[in-house]
Amino acid sequence: MSLKHLLFALLSLVIIGCEKLPSAQDPVILENVPTMADVADSLNRVSANASKWSVIGDSIVHSQSYTIDWVKEFQAFLKDNVNKNRFADAYTITDSSRSSIRTIEFQALDETQEIRSVKIIINNGKVIHYSIHKERANLLSSSSQHFKFNGTSYELSIKQSIKWFFNNEQFVHGTILPQGQLWHADFEHRNARIPIEFIINADNELIVKNDKEFLTFLPASSEGDSSIYESAFFRSYFKLKLLNDSTLKGRWINERTEIVKSIGVAATTIHPYRFKPSIVPEVNLSGSHKFMFLDHDGNIEETHVLKLEQNKFLLTGSLLTETGDYRFLEGVVRGDSMFLSTMDGTHLMYFEGHADEGKIKGVFLAGHSYSQKWMAELNTPHQLSSPESITKINSGESFSFSFPDENGKEVSIHDDQFKNKVLLVSIMGTWCSNCLDESRFLKEIYDEFPTDQVAIVALDFELINDSLKAIQNILKYKRNIGIEYPILLAGLKSSKEVTAKALPSLNGIFSYPTLIVLDKNHDVMRIHTGFNGPATGQENYAAFTKKYKSLISDLIQQ
Repeated sequence: MSLKHLLFALLSLVIIGCEKLPSAQDPVILENVPTMADVADSLNRVSANASKWSVIGDSIVHSQSYTIDWVKEFQAFLKDNVNKNRFADAYTITDSSRSSIRTIEFQALDETQEIRSVKIIINNGKVIHYSIHKERANLLSSSSQHFKFNGTSYELSIKQSIKWFFNNEQFVHGTILPQGQLWHADFEHRNARIPIEFIINADNELIVKNDKEFLTFLPASSEGDSSIYESAFFRSYFKLKLLNDSTLKGRWINERTEIVKSIGVAATTIHPYRFKPSIVPEVNLSGSHKFMFLDHDGNIEETHVLKLEQNKFLLTGSLLTETGDYRFLEGVVRGDSMFLSTMDGTHLMYFEGHADEGKIKGVFLAGHSYSQKWMAELNTPHQLSSPESITKINSGESFSFSFPDENGKEVSIHDDQFKNKVLLVSIMGTWCSNCLDESRFLKEIYDEFPTDQVAIVALDFELINDSLKAIQNILKYKRNIGIEYPILLAGLKSSKEVTAKALPSLNGIFSYPTLIVLDKNHDVMRIHTGFNGPATGQENYAAFTKKYKSLISDLIQQ
């Protein structure tokens, strides 16, 4: 049985429990709460695809990506709307907001309600979580259904039993994808092949998928029989030749520095997965773990935090350092082994490890040849230094800058456009993936706060030594992110030492990006070194955004 038909059969079983729901229309309890029908309609409007896998006993079955009718896909849950007056006395209802995130929960007061709980999380008007838990039982049979949608994936878990005759457990997971053809790609590293997934859509855009993140490479002019796909943000591109309907071959070229890096890549539509999960997991690696990079002799060089979330065999997470994260990592657990990879447009990274006696020992690969050993102590806490304690303003000095914009016009902190405004200064590079996360956050600040009260400027330190190409980088970066605040060309062929000399009022530059927050008098109020973005988890990132938006609001009032 195909996974598509399996899911349809499973949903047909579940819908039996929905037929007895009242059909009468009555007023809602809470206003502006989306339903599952709203979610299905929104996915149909963008013609979203799905790639699915299912766990049946010890077997794992995959499906190819295909276009979904989301109303049919979620049919079993479209009637499960307890936000109606007739249910008001049957559920404990909570409705709370934190910054831009609203959380609504319905919890059944007793077991007579088949729908035991519903949870909905909305971020800036977009549903990022929708879960439903249903239970029903009688003397001879019982069933339990858990459904969860998180914006980029969904899953259905079913347990059914008929006394003496039948016990059944099923689990189906679907990844929601942009419309287009899903490809499995392998990059050539000296020690291994590093896999990722990407989609090529009807507009011939190549979209790299890393867990919840989708990064676009735009179609450019062809070279012979090869197609060129340029990163929307970074100075890198794919050069790929279609060998047949299911095979691409070529290279990924990275021009972030003067030394151009080129890595071979081959892609196929045959494998509907990133890593094949051939062995059922023997360990659960979910949690926050103390992570250590090791030198050739096995001595600890650096200590970080590895945050992982495991769902059956699927593994996602990120590595958190004092100066930023390692982006969205995605992979699998096979037996006692784990595999993770990411390609963020400017870096290619791979983690492999084996768990034993509370530790993971493994190897980290990057680019086409870099390799380093690592070790993690499972569920062992490690406290990173506060990002606000690393970079400081030198005693008795004031922060200042004066650099040209993309038109060659000198822009200074003393210009009228910054006077009497709270000022946010980002020390960044268009080549830096953590800087991309911060730039998106700063765009959100720019759109949310009045421009007569808050100003933003970015100081771009390029790794290349060509000013014309650097300006092109800035223009592309601004255009594709939608940035309206100025980005100044602050340095070429940059390093942390070069950047520190350009900004001598600071005690040094320890990470790109570094964010400096100044009050209306342009006194430094806070300096945040590095950036741990959305890959570190929704709660962590939401806490950061709330903290800095609150700081900006307070400074406006002063």
